[in-house]
Amino acid sequence: MNHQDKIKHIKTNFPMIVLLKKLNIIPPNFNTKYRFPCPIHQGQNPTCCHLTSDNKIHCWKCCKDYDIIDVYMEIREIKTFNNALEKINNFMKTQEFKNLNKQQKSITKISYEPFEKTISTQ
Repeated sequence: MNHQDKIKHIKTNFPMIVLLKKLNIIPPNFNTKYRFPCPIHQGQNPTCCHLTSDNKIHCWKCCKDYDIIDVYMEIREIKTFNNALEKINNFMKTQEFKNLNKQQKSITKISYEPFEKTISTQ
């Protein structure tokens, strides 16, 4: 797997919410519709960040999106990009990652349209 393939694999297969739970930034029962404090600038505002649909977090104070590698490097204080890729790739091979990922996938998804109109055929 070349360098670009590793990056794509990580960004595609490592859900941001799993990383945030692993790093204890959000609680295990976190609802993805809620906001949370920014793990990058470590602000105290509980509504500063939210998860985006493309597996990133957006911080309203920083006015920036952060991907999975950005967050991991910052929180773990990893200085080199290659070292971060290696550590993330190794973690993705562990049973702990598989369990966290499985738990996340099994959480019941909340409908964004709970009062969706149904058409009656009567």
